Amino acid sequence: MRLMPLVLPLALAVSSVIGTSTAYGQDTPGPGGVAESGMGQGHASITTRSDVSISLESVPGTSGARIAVLGRAVTSSMTQIRACYAATINTAPGTHGRMRLRLDMPASGPGTTTVVEDAVNQAPLLRCVTALLVALPLDASLRPASAVVVLDFDNTAAQGAAEVAQRQTEADSVAISRESGRPEATGDGNAVHFTVRGAADATDEVVTDAVRVMRTVVPGLLDCRRRAGRRGQNPEGILVFSVVLRAGAAPTATAGRGHTVADTTAPRCVATAISRAHRRPTVGARLDVEIRFDR
Repeated sequence: MRLMPLVLPLALAVSSVIGTSTAYGQDTPGPGGVAESGMGQGHASITTRSDVSISLESVPGTSGARIAVLGRAVTSSMTQIRACYAATINTAPGTHGRMRLRLDMPASGPGTTTVVEDAVNQAPLLRCVTALLVALPLDASLRPASAVVVLDFDNTAAQGAAEVAQRQTEADSVAISRESGRPEATGDGNAVHFTVRGAADATDEVVTDAVRVMRTVVPGLLDCRRRAGRRGQNPEGILVFSVVLRAGAAPTATAGRGHTVADTTAPRCVATAISRAHRRPTVGARLDVEIRFDR
């Protein structure tokens, strides 16, 4: 059955109707709301906005007057629908999206619902909203009546969760190269830089994991560079380490040869900083890590 398009939206407060729409789409105050607007079948829309938006799409066979009354009944349940949503986002703060439910109110008895669209994908929320809709009070003289109830769920927590997830994805991205025949990747923190190199048979995942661990070490590396520049010393240079990763454990670092940093305490400082990484490895591996201090 084809759903009729909506035109001439009408804004309502949660507790009362605040306007009607004329044929020209202008709002004019009046007590009758959509029921007295003169709009025919397929031209009714009732919307309440906050963290939940509700609209009604008319269905052939239901007059504009009946869909207006049905819309007011749905709108009267806004407090309970918001409570359903609040309970959901307490445990799943990223919940958002559109839900479209066809509501059929028969000549007598409770209504029935059919899911037309559910982009929210939260079964508890769907059950909670459905229970409210099928129990809506509707006078027998206004039955049968049908409409598609459109619910748009949104909240700042959902937006924030999406933004955090996006930033986390960007922060966790690691570019792997194999110019030396070994997988390697780099990272930096302004005046310090590091390069992680795996063995020739190491997977990209191993190097990626090591880079993510090393990124949490950058504050400690910056402190080591600061210490290396004390008393007017030039902190610039290279430090080389063999780093052992163990899944779930703190990494360990052993200084190698070829250091060019003048401060003789820098290797020990860097090894300690690596052992204090805030992120734990997810895999075990041995890798070479080169640290560079800029001047």
